[in-house]
Parts: sequence; structure tokens; C-alpha cells
Amino acid sequence: MSGSNRIHLTDLVYPSRARIKTRRVALALALGVASLTQIGCASRLERARSAQGEGDFVKAEELYTKSIEAKKDDASVARRELVEMKVELGRKQVKKDPVKAEQLFREALALDGSSDPAKDGLGRALKAQGKVDAAITVLAGQSEFGACDLCGRYLSVILLSRAAERENGKDLEGALEDYRRANELIPDSETGFSIARVQTALGEEGASVEAIEEAAALIQEGDTHAQEAFVRLREKAVHKAMTAGDFALVDRYLQIFPPGSGGERWYTLQLQVAREQYRRKDLDGAFKRIEPFLGPEHTDTLPASHKPQFEKLLSTMYQARGTNKLHEGKAKEADEWFNKAMKLEPESNKIRLLRALALAGQHDVDTGLKVVDTTPDSATGRGEIEAILYSMKVHDLIDAGDVEAAKDALTRAQASNYEQPEVHVAMAALLAITPAPKPSRKDAKVLKRNGVIDYPDGEINRYGEALSELAWARAQAESQGERYPYRGPEYKQRAQQLEQRIRAFYPYEVSFNEDSNTILSFEASGGGKDIAVSGPNGQSESVFAAAGKKVDVTIQTPGLVTIKVGKQRLALYTEPYTHLHIKL
Repeated sequence: MSGSNRIHLTDLVYPSRARIKTRRVALALALGVASLTQIGCASRLERARSAQGEGDFVKAEELYTKSIEAKKDDASVARRELVEMKVELGRKQVKKDPVKAEQLFREALALDGSSDPAKDGLGRALKAQGKVDAAITVLAGQSEFGACDLCGRYLSVILLSRAAERENGKDLEGALEDYRRANELIPDSETGFSIARVQTALGEEGASVEAIEEAAALIQEGDTHAQEAFVRLREKAVHKAMTAGDFALVDRYLQIFPPGSGGERWYTLQLQVAREQYRRKDLDGAFKRIEPFLGPEHTDTLPASHKPQFEKLLSTMYQARGTNKLHEGKAKEADEWFNKAMKLEPESNKIRLLRALALAGQHDVDTGLKVVDTTPDSATGRGEIEAILYSMKVHDLIDAGDVEAAKDALTRAQASNYEQPEVHVAMAALLAITPAPKPSRKDAKVLKRNGVIDYPDGEINRYGEALSELAWARAQAESQGERYPYRGPEYKQRAQQLEQRIRAFYPYEVSFNEDSNTILSFEASGGGKDIAVSGPNGQSESVFAAAGKKVDVTIQTPGLVTIKVGKQRLALYTEPYTHLHIKL
């Protein structure tokens, strides 16, 4: 290139100052023109946005409204943004001025009745004013504004709040309805437990356990709060079902297993349930429940602190079953149960003594006594079982015809434990073969002529005293209860057989009299009766027995007693320690 058209490299890299100034002026003019164009042509929507950004909400609303009324292309955008502005302003007012907030949300809905944020805000504003029912109506989509997909969470919160108030006010049906609606909106374990709690209070146990099952399925591994709530609820429900004796319901609760619900407290519940079943005499149910816990399936999970308790209870139940078998006269089966118990408590002297009873029941009383002899005197049940074994020996010796040895055995039994019913049955057996003091010839003639008891072979034995002892033994056994562990293998059968044999000829009921005299209780059927009683040592009494009433006469010195009722004369040989019930 040549001449004036040539471009210097330095000009490209370092423009002259004149050129720089010229360019600056041109740029400034261009920017000024553009700015003036923007200001002059800005739309109402743009100006509304600017006013809103500057916090001039009145101006912004005016401009948004004009933009909407102009019905140009940006009218729908202006309407949406005005609704959003009112909702945002309403949210800021809910806590400070809920009435103002309500107004703003209603204005927003007047512009757009489908706005879920406005509906949600209106519900919150109403709730903040205490208008709970109105808030629920709006949030539930039951108002003129229709459904609201956004409102479920806060609706659930309000429903739960109202449900709690209703529950506290004993409006259980209303509370249940609110809890259910809340749970349908947002399924939650705690809400499910509340449903179950109210259903239980309403007596709807079946529905309650279903609610708990559904709620438990929602509990997550790390939700320790829900886990603890479930465990507490389960414990309460199980105890209530136990009290009602509904063990099927108990098991249904115990089979619900969300995370964190096993461990010590679950095993403790199982132990408590087994104890209750045992208390209710459901041994089979208790066995079925507790035996598996000592098996291989629970080796790694049964807490070490619980194992001894399970073993102790199971041993106690084995002993109870063995005792039942003894009562039934099944000594061999009894020993099998006692043996199972001993495997759990190998050092138990009590179980060794129970096995001694079972041996005696298998006609080996002497071996049973040897076991007793080798057991410490302090061992639980030693005296009771020794008394029982010697009582059994009394019966064996009577059967063998060795009455003197039987008396010695009875003395040993009484020394070991006089209160044992078996001792008194053995005493009754001896009394039944022991002659009463022989009556005089005169008394014998009276008895022969007017006697009411037809003694076997004409021998007057101490049958009345024998019946008295049997009555005492029966009362003592009843007071001890069916679960009393120290019971002779053939006690009940021997007592029944002896009483039936005597009652075959002895006409009166006899109860125990702790004094050495005789009590005669007269009871008249039909009309009242005058009764004249004569006894030993010149005793003579006259009494009147009213219809349906009893009257007692005490014979101070037992012996021959004559009773005159109208033209009827009765003669009776009375015995000490007896209380006779005579119906006329």
C-alpha cells in the first residue's frame, strides 16, 4: 500500500487520543438514546414489577390491575403476578395480622379461584383466628373455591389438633374421624397409634389392632421416637388383652414386629403373658409359649438376664403339671414331669422331694423316705412331704393288719407336719378301726332299741371322729388350693373311699369340732318341732327348732344321747370333736 490509505500497525494496537475520544462520545450518545427509548416505552407490567421490587405494593397493584384491564397479551401474566404478590404479602401477615392476611388471600382468590397457594394461605389465616372448622372446610376443598392439592399437609396438622381436643373432651367418635382423615392425607405411624388408642377406648379391639399393624408398617429403622411409641402402646394393649383373657389378641400384638420392637421388652412381655396363662391354669398354653424360648431358635437373642426367669417359670410349671398328675393318682407320669423340672433346676431340693412323693406313689414309700432323710432339714417342703410319706405308710400298715405299727407311723407323720390333710386322712383311717369306749349294758339296750346307726357287725368304732377328721382334711386341702405342691398321690382317692364306706351306714353329716365335746345341730323341715335331748351325767335340754332354722345343743360329755321329737325316740352314741347335722 502507498499514500494516505495505508494503516499503521501502531494505529491498530495503540489508537490515537483523538480516535479514543471520538469513540467515547459516540458510545455515550448511543447509550443515551437507548436509555431514553427504554424509559419512554416501558409497559405497565414492567413498571408494576419495578414498583413491587421497590416495596411500593399499592402502586404495583394499581399497575397490575390496569395491565389486566387493558386485556393485552400480558394481561394473564399480570393477573398471575398480582395473585402471587397478594399471596406472598398474606403469608407475611398470617401471624402478625391474620385478619389482614385473610383479606389478601381472598383478594387473590377473587383474581384466581384455582390458586392452591391462596387456598392454603386462607386456611392458615382462618386457623390463626381460631376459625378451625372454616379452615378445614377451605383446606379440604369443600368451600366455593374447590379442591386444593397443596393443602393436604396443613389440613392434616389442623385435623390432628382438633382430634386431640375432641379426644380430651371425650368426643371419641369425632376424634376418630379426624385422626382417620389426617392419616389418609399423610399416613403416619403416630397418627395410626392415635387411631388405635381411640378405637380401644371405644371397645373396638379388632379395629384397634388393625390400625396398629398398619401404623407399625410405617416405622423406619432410624425412627426411635416412633419405635418407642409403638413399644409402649404394645405393652399397654397386651396387658389389657391379658386382663380380659384374650390371648389370641395378645399374640396378634406380639407378632407385630417393626424395627426396634424386639429385645428385652418383647421377651419380658412374653414372660408376663406366660405367667398369666399359668395363673389362669392354662398350662398347655403357657408351655407352648415359653418352651421355644429356651430352644435353639432363641439362643442368640434371648437376653442373658431373662434366661433364668424363663427357666424358673418353666420349672415351676413342670412341677405344677407333675403335682396335678399326683392328684390324679398317676405317679409315674408325675415323676416324668418332675424329672424335666430337675433338668432346669438340678440343685433343687424341693424337686427332689417331689420326686420322692412320685416314688411313693409307685408303691415305694421306703425309698421315698430315704430321699427325705438325705435332704437337709431346711429344704422347702421337707416336713410336709415326710408327713405325707408316713401317712401313706399308715394306710399300707393298716392294710397289712399291723395296727400298732400304723399308730407309730401316724405319730411320725404328726410330728413332721400335723397340718397336712394327708395326716388327718390317715388318722381317720385309724379311727375307723378303733373301738369307741364300750357302752354300759343299759346304754347298749337303748341303742339296740332306738339307735339310728346300724354299726357294721354291731361294733361301735369311732366313725364320727373319723368323719370329723375327713371334714378337717377336706377344708384344709381347699384352703391350700389346687396348686399346693405337696399332695399325697392317693390322698383324694383314700379320703373318698373311706368317707363313702362310713357314710353307707352313718346317717348324719359331720363337720370338725375343735373341742372335745359334741355339737348337735337340729334342723326342722316343714313346721317347727319341740326337741328333748338327754345326755351323759344327767344332761337334759329342751329346744325348739323353727322351720328352716337350726338350733344347737352341746353334749358336754360324749356318750349315749337320746332325742325325743314328738312320739319319735332316737338314740345316738356321740363322740368328741364332732359336729353332727341332724335333719328332722
